[in-house]
Amino acid sequence: MKNQSIDCSVHDCKYCDCECDKCRLNCIKVDSCGKDNVKENTMCASYKKKSS
Repeated sequence: MKNQSIDCSVHDCKYCDCECDKCRLNCIKVDSCGKDNVKENTMCASYKKKSS
């Protein structure tokens, strides 16, 4: 698999490079958080809150 550039604006995630709004990971998995199959119910499974 080729490395991908992943846009990210979740600035409280430790993998987000806030200077360029990109994810530092090469790939991510997106999980469904609800029973409906809609975009608003999905999130990155790699999310880790930045330590303060």
